[in-house]
Amino acid sequence: MKGFIGNSSSLHLATATYPKYYLDNAVTDKGTVVIVKPDPTDSATARVLYVDSSKIDDDCDLRSAVVFHAASKEFEKLASAQNSDITTALTAMNTELDETQAVCDKIDADLVLAKAEVVLAKAEAAELATNTDNSSNFETACDAMATELGKVDEICTLANEEFDEVAVEASGTATSAISLARTAAPSIIAVSDLSIAAVPPDVPTITASTVSFSTTAPSYASPTTTISGVAWSTEYPSQASAVTTALTAINTELDELLAIADNVHTEAGLVNAEADKAVTEIGLANAEVDKMATEVGLDNAELDLAKVEIAEAAVLVDSDIDTATAAIATAAGRVNTAVVLANGQFDASVLEAAQAEGEADDSAIATALGAINTQIDSAVSIAGNMHTYLGNANTRIGTAKDEIDLAKGEAAEIATQTDNGGDIETALDAINTALDKFRADGAAPALFGDASSYTSSVGITKVKAALDKAIALVDGDSPSADTDAHAWIVDE
Repeated sequence: MKGFIGNSSSLHLATATYPKYYLDNAVTDKGTVVIVKPDPTDSATARVLYVDSSKIDDDCDLRSAVVFHAASKEFEKLASAQNSDITTALTAMNTELDETQAVCDKIDADLVLAKAEVVLAKAEAAELATNTDNSSNFETACDAMATELGKVDEICTLANEEFDEVAVEASGTATSAISLARTAAPSIIAVSDLSIAAVPPDVPTITASTVSFSTTAPSYASPTTTISGVAWSTEYPSQASAVTTALTAINTELDELLAIADNVHTEAGLVNAEADKAVTEIGLANAEVDKMATEVGLDNAELDLAKVEIAEAAVLVDSDIDTATAAIATAAGRVNTAVVLANGQFDASVLEAAQAEGEADDSAIATALGAINTQIDSAVSIAGNMHTYLGNANTRIGTAKDEIDLAKGEAAEIATQTDNGGDIETALDAINTALDKFRADGAAPALFGDASSYTSSVGITKVKAALDKAIALVDGDSPSADTDAHAWIVDE
């Protein structure tokens, strides 16, 4: 054994987790000493637990067989108990991987929705750009407004022309309303800027003459004045009233035209204000488009970061699963090694028992050996089952790796931030917990004995009970005739 515990290629290699010891009597002056590997230190002391046959009140050579039988039973129980922990860990892994897949699917669905929103935003931006160019609806509306304003100007011009035509037509008649208006209000229509240069007349020369009148001066008779054949005094008031009415109507029309012009001016101001608002809205829309472009850039950066995080998580999961698988395989190999060593020790003990106890009851010894062989075979079978369980575990782990590879492929499409491996961390904690239980004192396979299995636990009690029954059977103190001696011993 001591040739293997230092060999790194051997299953018997001693480590800090699984130390080894052997008995050495090479130094004759010290007797038999216990050698522990790796070498103990002040911080990592060594304590060896073993069965001292000299302390057992029996000199039968079946003691070793009984010890190995009890040890095999303990191995069987511990192996069966740990199998459930491994299954629990693998179930937790599968659950977490399923949840991870669900999270990836949800992220993929959210990405599809986000992509649709981006496409819609791009369409809205394109529509805004279309509405703000020279051929847009805004431009068309402004052109229509300018056209209508031109029509208003044209209406005002036509109104002025019509008014001038009325004035010209009225001025061509002596009795027209315009002429009457000039007569009634000369100050309004007087020409104030008429300038005439005065030329003095020639000094007349008057020859002396004598005029004599033989008759009296004629009397003056005022002429009869009429308006359209009607006496002046009778017709003038009505004509003055007509002129006033005409002037009032003209003023009313002019006021209406002025009101229309004011409304047109107001509408033009409103149009300009709306155009300014449209320009402002276009600027805001462009700012929103720029903001959306910035958000898209940030989303792309977050996507890249999410991809990196998923890739790192997948690498960590692969590494931790490989580590756990290797640890489980190593533990199973050590169990097999312990069983093989137990078989070897058992065979040796059987040979020694046959040589030393030839005179003993052969049938009783055969019965005991048969029971021990049955238990050893059971331990070997359990070890084989452990190989099967480990094979199934490897298959499940392979399936888990395939699922992880699929998740890594799906991660290329992830569009949002993801948690920094919380669920994966839970699965790894479950694996570590299972491994800790597999190694911890009182819950470990105890391949070489731990502090509790052979001190405070029932292990040493069962060994002592099995030894007592074996001694009683060898000494002929067998149970009653209706008791199955084989089962009687196996019960321990």
